Amino acid sequence: MSELAATALMLLAMTVLMRHLFHPGSWLHAHLPSDGLRLLVDAVVSGAVVAALIASPPRPAERRAHESGGHRHLVGRAPSTRP
Repeated sequence: MSELAATALMLLAMTVLMRHLFHPGSWLHAHLPSDGLRLLVDAVVSGAVVAALIASPPRPAERRAHESGGHRHLVGRAPSTRP
């Protein structure tokens, strides 16, 4: 998933969640009367969405881009000394 699509998905999910948690006419607002409990639900769901987006594997085209140029990960390799 591209970074733009993942960010848009995350923002959409958080906007819908916050609307349903804090709008006085929402059924979630009625069933979770405490602001602290609503914020806890928001934190758990937000964390799950972000973790799922981070854990999703890149597409083959993105994988090639991350392996080249400035995106190359040098874990376990000595840095180059060439100018």
